[in-house]
Amino acid sequence: MTRVPIEIGPVPTALVAPWIANSRAIVDGVRRHVSELSIEVRGELLDLCEALLDVMEGTAAKSGPTFHWTADVEAEPLGRVAWQWLEIGALTDAELELIGCSWAPAETRPVSDAVAWGVLRALELAGETGRPLAEELRSRRNDPVEAAVAS
Repeated sequence: MTRVPIEIGPVPTALVAPWIANSRAIVDGVRRHVSELSIEVRGELLDLCEALLDVMEGTAAKSGPTFHWTADVEAEPLGRVAWQWLEIGALTDAELELIGCSWAPAETRPVSDAVAWGVLRALELAGETGRPLAEELRSRRNDPVEAAVAS
């Protein structure tokens, strides 16, 4: 298996908890309404999403004012989690309403961007294994992450 470094942050620690809480609510809502959604959902990948949120939450609890997480991870499971997260990101407004959720508050955007940036860079470092998914992630992001990746 190919291992790659991943880095999420630095971002203000105070933004991490509300982003994680919202993300957990979405994952839970997806799990509860899986048969009613237009996206492909794999239960084991939702479990991996929750595990990543657990790691982030634990890191945030030990962080000072700045959250910064780095690790070496296996590229294949990271790619699978990223794929599931992209599927979740394709939920429609009606589906979000159905599961009783909304996207994370605007003020937590730096966390979302840091996660996207970290995953994108890790997938790119995985070479052919991660490149197609990295390109898909980049194509779905219409924000400063793309500009940062391009530089």
